[in-house]
Amino acid sequence: MFARVPNPLPARMKGLNRAEICDTNFIEFVTGLGQGPGKGPQDGAPVLPGSALDARGFRELFESQLISRHLDLMARVLRVQNKVFYTIGSSGHEGNAMVARAARHTDPAFLHYRSGGFMAERFRKLPGLDPVMDSALSFAASKDDPASGGRHKVWGSKPLWVLPQTSTIASHLPKALGTAMAIEAGRRVGHALPIPDDSITICSFGDASANHATAQTAFNAAAWSSFQKLPAPLLFVCEDNGIGISVKTPEAGSPRASAIARVWTISMPMGWIWPVAMPRCSVRWSIAARPGDRPSCICAPRG
Repeated sequence: MFARVPNPLPARMKGLNRAEICDTNFIEFVTGLGQGPGKGPQDGAPVLPGSALDARGFRELFESQLISRHLDLMARVLRVQNKVFYTIGSSGHEGNAMVARAARHTDPAFLHYRSGGFMAERFRKLPGLDPVMDSALSFAASKDDPASGGRHKVWGSKPLWVLPQTSTIASHLPKALGTAMAIEAGRRVGHALPIPDDSITICSFGDASANHATAQTAFNAAAWSSFQKLPAPLLFVCEDNGIGISVKTPEAGSPRASAIARVWTISMPMGWIWPVAMPRCSVRWSIAARPGDRPSCICAPRG
């Protein structure tokens, strides 16, 4: 399946720019696949038998993932030229584009900082917006960056209901839960909301962030709201790559894993192509949270 490693190694494989090497290897691998055994499915046909994702949707998702990956690559290139100042990319987390596809653009989103795929896909919800330009302005700390005015690199968009904030220390988890409870409270008392009253809040975070007291607070409050039967239309998405700041993620049964498990949890991969097999599951979970029942959590190992 994979091309043989040449011997001796060409000069490009001895370089230090791993992003460029991975990009070149990917292009060579895809080129080597050829045309394939036959014609693919029609645009409106399932991309695989039994999948809720059609061929057109699959191409759009893949394009969103490629947009995210190329933003990562160009950020590294331009950083060397001192034109941009942020190179923490979304590589390996591109599968979160499926979460954006399953949700509405009016579902408030508090995002993990590796959410390039999610953002690229959500930008499809409103014509006329440009995910590449908005992201480039943010990378460059431009005063025209619509999310932060150049003060900080964050994912954000007012028309797309992505609330800009820093996610590294999990400070956004309590805010997401509060937003979810506010949506339900507004619906219950008949208060006019700026979004549909059956909206859900989406909150993505890294597995290492679960160590922070703010995350534990949100998990505990979410579990308590569920126990008290207080509706909170919230979908947690734990993007778990198995390691955080050089520390391995504890196995199931650890205090951290137990905290996440206090809310309704499912496991699905967060790598490149999981949307092919998993869209029905993702859509089901998005809908399950929408009526305002108990908070839900997708635990998504990267791979």
